[in-house]
Amino acid sequence: MKGLLLKDFYVAVKNLKIYFLIAVLFIGTVIVDKNNVYFLYLLSMLGGIIPVTLLSFDERSGWTKYSLALPYTQNQIVSVKYVIGMILPAAVSAVSALLMWFMKYSAESILLFFITSASLALAVPALCLPFSFKLGVEKGRIAYYAALALIIVPGAVLGGNAADREESFLTAGSWDIIVIISGIAVLLYAASWLLTVRIMKARSCEK
Repeated sequence: MKGLLLKDFYVAVKNLKIYFLIAVLFIGTVIVDKNNVYFLYLLSMLGGIIPVTLLSFDERSGWTKYSLALPYTQNQIVSVKYVIGMILPAAVSAVSALLMWFMKYSAESILLFFITSASLALAVPALCLPFSFKLGVEKGRIAYYAALALIIVPGAVLGGNAADREESFLTAGSWDIIVIISGIAVLLYAASWLLTVRIMKARSCEK
């Protein structure tokens, strides 16, 4: 699967430069308006949608058909997108948390933000990838838009303007909610992964 990861890495570097520019814009916005962490949520979402974007490049280039002739299993082809879907949101959330640390947010606020943003970002590939693999990225756009709404709305509620930079991003009483959100996100991601593998194996048997 290392080769598949490298392939997606090269595709991302070549084709997703605009994502990097958007990320810089989001970070710059937060630096200017230090009390608004909503754009850091959007930054995490950006990491969450990349696996679906990479799958769309696979479809356009014919890779999804070409890969059938290569010594890769359906499990590996599916799993590489889910691995990327875990790594990128975690990495982007970590960068955002580091930025919050430089802006003097409390350790509790940073930890709560990291867990929440990473968990919500996982929902994007978890909801999109099964539909995208089964129907194709274009036909699976309904799930894509639903996933975007799922993270944008909570992000707007949780990541709005803080009255004070030292004010906790989320209150201490939110820990129970965070644990529930994280648990649901992990279970949803695992279920989505297994479902997509089964979908692709079934399709392979049909062919």
